[in-house]
Amino acid sequence: MNKNIDEILQLKVEEIVIKGCTEGLKVEDYSEIREFLFNYRNYKDNLYYKKLENVLCNHNSLRYYYDDDYIFYLWSNSSLLPFVLANNTHDRIKLYSTDSFMFLCQFHREKTPSLGVTNHVNLMYCFGCGFGGNVFHYLQNYEKISFKEALSLVAEVYNLEKADVKVNKALIDKYKESIMSNRYLELIEQGIERLDDRKDRGIITSYDDSAKKAYNKNLIQRQAIIDNKRIEDYPKDKIYTKVYLDRVI
Repeated sequence: MNKNIDEILQLKVEEIVIKGCTEGLKVEDYSEIREFLFNYRNYKDNLYYKKLENVLCNHNSLRYYYDDDYIFYLWSNSSLLPFVLANNTHDRIKLYSTDSFMFLCQFHREKTPSLGVTNHVNLMYCFGCGFGGNVFHYLQNYEKISFKEALSLVAEVYNLEKADVKVNKALIDKYKESIMSNRYLELIEQGIERLDDRKDRGIITSYDDSAKKAYNKNLIQRQAIIDNKRIEDYPKDKIYTKVYLDRVI
């Protein structure tokens, strides 16, 4: 094996370890690793090449290096809707069903809204490009940040137990303002009004009940942000958010 090549690959591994364990790897970092491996594809048997491959293979499962209870804590005490609303550039937001809102997709060009955000399950899906997921997937892809940073951003926005990772204050302020905005309140009230109308007409389903609970949670969360309070505490001794890239490779 060419010693120079071995050193080049080793240095790249060390660079990824340091960045991954400090500021976290972003979407563009994985793209860079992929391109790097392609350029050195003739050295697939090299130990360091294989270590970089492992990092790339674990890209979609980074969440498993975090405490699942903590992830659920953040997910259940936040709402995806105001995050998508914060980056909406068009007034064409359509309520369909009882708590699903259709936006113009923020991940591909389109003229007709096809990005659906279903409030009570806290998930999104674009019927145009196929992008979907939860609030963490959304932030990772829209803001081009790491999973670690996405967790921390949600924690900061909702005044939840912090994940101990520094987050851009401008992003925190942007999403807090969206939650406190009148437009977000209008969407919630629009949904509640539709549910009340269905109830008056004798149309009541378990889906409606879940939707109503979610809208009430939206209102509680919104008021907590306005009052600068935390909705739910989490035992600090359970929080475990360090990425084990050193163990992966």
